[in-house]
Amino acid sequence: MIKSQAALGQQQPWHDIVLKTKYNDPLKLKSSLDSMYGKGKYRVKVRANRYILQLPEQPQRAQIVEIENTIHSHYNG
Repeated sequence: MIKSQAALGQQQPWHDIVLKTKYNDPLKLKSSLDSMYGKGKYRVKVRANRYILQLPEQPQRAQIVEIENTIHSHYNG
């Protein structure tokens, strides 16, 4: 029987995306990310005043641009 990584206690690696835009309202940023990914399906860290989005799958460059644009438009909307 093959056990899943979760069953073995191993976690999937998270892929970091440093968001280029600075966001002053973390609640608006959270709202944007929740609408895009769903609660609990991403992580956010802050390092050197930059938000770092962590996703379970490595996005392509085009997806990163789309993420930035979507967050930006939702954040400012």
